[in-house]
Amino acid sequence: MEYISVCGPDGSGGSTCKCISRLVMGTDHLGNLWQQWGFPEGQQPDAPEQRKLGARRMLDYAVQKGINLFDTSPIYVEGIENTLGAWLRDRRQQDPSLKLHVLSKGGFPFDLGPGSYDSRLHGSRKDIVRNIAEELRWSRPNLGHIDFYLMHRDDIRFVDYQDRTFGDASNPRTQTPAQVILEALSDPTVYQDIGHLDGHAIRDHYTWIGLSNWTTARVNEALQAAKANPALLPPTINSPYFSLFEMSGVYTIHSGGVEVTHHEMMDPNFQKGVVIMPYSPLGGFPILDKGTPELGGKDAWQNAKAVAKSLDTLHDRYWGNVYEALFTPENAARFERVHAISQKWTLGGRTYSIDQWLNAYVLAHPRVDLLAVGPIKKEHIDRTADTFALARALRKRPDVLDWLYEGKLADLAALAPFPEPTLERTVVLIYGETRPGQDMYLRGGIDHNYAKNNLGKNCTEDNRQCALPMVHQNVLTTARAQLGYDHYLDWYGAEPGQGDVQGSPAAWTTDRWPPEWGPKKTVAKDGYGETPLNTYGHHYWMLDVKMDCSRTVNGWFELKSYISNGPGWERNVSQQGAPYGSWNHFARCGKVNVFRRGESAPVEIKDFPQP
Repeated sequence: MEYISVCGPDGSGGSTCKCISRLVMGTDHLGNLWQQWGFPEGQQPDAPEQRKLGARRMLDYAVQKGINLFDTSPIYVEGIENTLGAWLRDRRQQDPSLKLHVLSKGGFPFDLGPGSYDSRLHGSRKDIVRNIAEELRWSRPNLGHIDFYLMHRDDIRFVDYQDRTFGDASNPRTQTPAQVILEALSDPTVYQDIGHLDGHAIRDHYTWIGLSNWTTARVNEALQAAKANPALLPPTINSPYFSLFEMSGVYTIHSGGVEVTHHEMMDPNFQKGVVIMPYSPLGGFPILDKGTPELGGKDAWQNAKAVAKSLDTLHDRYWGNVYEALFTPENAARFERVHAISQKWTLGGRTYSIDQWLNAYVLAHPRVDLLAVGPIKKEHIDRTADTFALARALRKRPDVLDWLYEGKLADLAALAPFPEPTLERTVVLIYGETRPGQDMYLRGGIDHNYAKNNLGKNCTEDNRQCALPMVHQNVLTTARAQLGYDHYLDWYGAEPGQGDVQGSPAAWTTDRWPPEWGPKKTVAKDGYGETPLNTYGHHYWMLDVKMDCSRTVNGWFELKSYISNGPGWERNVSQQGAPYGSWNHFARCGKVNVFRRGESAPVEIKDFPQP
């Protein structure tokens, strides 16, 4: 996970900062946890209590992956704001030192029927306080004090999906100045005649305020108003729609939805002075998950388009605009480009899925600080959290970002791919006697303290500076391969999508397959069994990879073995001739390294045999 520092007034004349994860957990779709990857296409919903339990498990998993800001609202489905609040209270009671933050929203227009909305942010300062109090009467009991409180829509008015914010010639309407809205949200007055505030000033309910779906002109108007009057709370966060798939300009996904564009977000000075947290409200209408795996998701766009068209025909209240808003020729071309590059380009020897490219595209823009995401499965969180390396690479490649947005598919071949590290074949054979049902895994890399004190590296699980990029050579579809192969030799355990494993999987090998065991198994054909590299006997588990030797310490790296379902971690060893002190084995990159569990001296470290 990556983090940023968000700062603002502390309510007593000073300022304070919060360390916020760049991924923000959206909770709207957690309230339902729809079975078909977030869209209820003929699926029967779970019982309410099951849905709440599922939501809490997802929230726990988000914390495990480093997410610490949770985006909710009192109008989100299934009362998820209430479920989130109960979960937050439990987690904070279990671990008072755990820093978890909550973002909720108000300012939703009054819903007057399908496509007709009237603003809560219209009128005098007290009118606005009274209207917002109607929403806070739900959020305050649910969440207690709110860290970030966003006005979700500006002062707008829609009639039958048509924008009537400024009325018409016969009935003109004036939009409330942003300054008046900020005055209402900053109001310290305790209004005894506004019962929903329970004897508190509206300002007491939240630490900071923000904006959601406000035009750039209105965002800048609010920023200037706060700058001119220090008594006003400044908008700390702005949350617009932003995605590689732009809205058509004629239709928006929801009435009053506001987006920012690729070229705006590439400008470091765009909406300067506010943290920008884009969202893409497609968690409940997945495009990518409608693709056929055998086709690499190539058919996802057309399949999703057909579903969107059916919802348009049915005048679906929630998703009825998606077809006109998103399924444009321009977005179809963008899908073709992102699909093509996801199939052809690698980074550090690994590929990334289409959804990872889309999230990385957003995170790589200079003006993106946070990204609100709406995962409803653990693998969604895994894939999204595993996007940062690709986003960092894309941040250095504005040419690729421009191509994704408006390039020609045929020009992909002219783009210089990401530089790949020079990888050398490296094998580790380590003896560990096992029985059926037990597997061996390896962890390793460079010691964090050594790297900090001697290499000037501050290693973390996110930046993986002490991890060694690698590509497995034994990738046959065996029962072991079902556990999933990883992309780094590291100290951190399972990588996203790898499953419930303890590190890098090794393959069981032997020097001789006894006839009484049945037909001979070999690593080359079966993924386990005999291999010419094993001249030592049964139970030598093998890691066979191509490794980035430039990340080692003069060619050396550490490793330790783990055997599942019983033996666990091997005991500490002390290897002579190692580049620094450690309780682990040391192997040489580009060599065949042979060890026995729990023994300090290697069996041997040698060159690969000549062909």
